[in-house]
Amino acid sequence: MVRDHSYDPKNQARKTSDIREKKLAEISELLSGLSYWQFRFRLWLALKYNFIREEVAFRFGYTWSILRPMVNELGQRLVKTG
Repeated sequence: MVRDHSYDPKNQARKTSDIREKKLAEISELLSGLSYWQFRFRLWLALKYNFIREEVAFRFGYTWSILRPMVNELGQRLVKTG
């Protein structure tokens, strides 16, 4: 993507959206009754809380990059003291 001069994020978003809609239609044809509604509920739940998951993942990753040197230093000091 980075090296492609004709890359446009809007085209990628449109392509992704089309694929998502196609797959949703496929799975909707395969499921019926209770299994269909369970799938729809889980999809709704995943879409509703996905941003929280991404935010938490970012915070853990960012925090670890700050804490890693401290943890390394603590480990070295513990090794020195025995």
